[in-house]
Amino acid sequence: MHMFCKNCGIEVQNGWVKCPKCGTAISDEVREQLKVTQKPEMYRTTWKDRLKFQLKVRLCIGAVLLVMMVIVIIIMAITEMF
Repeated sequence: MHMFCKNCGIEVQNGWVKCPKCGTAISDEVREQLKVTQKPEMYRTTWKDRLKFQLKVRLCIGAVLLVMMVIVIIIMAITEMF
């Protein structure tokens, strides 16, 4: 659930005491609603997804480097034969 400043309409984030755009104080009720509606496990799954993505990227880079090394070794072996 998204909450917005009553004065200017900017989206309010958890922990804000006042609106950064207009300076209007964020009511305690709005801050409590933000605390209740945010799910901490949402951040954990995002972190896990980021780690999985980084692992995939590193594996792909490693595979490309391995293929390049094999190609270089094959080329060196062929050129030494002639």
